[in-house]
Amino acid sequence: MSGEKTITNSKVVVDNRRARHEYELTEHVTCGIMLVGSEARSIRDGNVSIAEAYCFINNGELFVRGMRIEPYKMTALGKEHNPDRDKKLLLKKREIERFDGRMAGTGLTLIPLALLLTGGMFKLRIALAKGRKKYDKRQVEKNKAARREMREVV
Repeated sequence: MSGEKTITNSKVVVDNRRARHEYELTEHVTCGIMLVGSEARSIRDGNVSIAEAYCFINNGELFVRGMRIEPYKMTALGKEHNPDRDKKLLLKKREIERFDGRMAGTGLTLIPLALLLTGGMFKLRIALAKGRKKYDKRQVEKNKAARREMREVV
């Protein structure tokens, strides 16, 4: 997005590197994420995965599904969180509507790219993406290799 603020002092907790290979990314946005206390503690320990996650819109609200946060070890019995629950993402209504309009019937989807720790709060960087075909992936790899080779020569 063009009007997005740059986030300084942020630490990447988890990065979805596979997404950059599998999808062609167009628009990026960073949004907040609603967590319960034991989830935040578990994320700080690094027990989170966003590799299979995707975002969806339901009743004008944005959620992430497939983001697995393992239960925190020190949580009291009966107080554990559900590791596979859908987590609500915090984004302005106008931005959600814009993403909903862009995704409708176009083959685009919202995927998480990275989970960030910014000022004591967790944020999720998501992107509007379109899946790449096998031959597109090969072409991207060839271009990367050519650029790498040119850098080595110079």
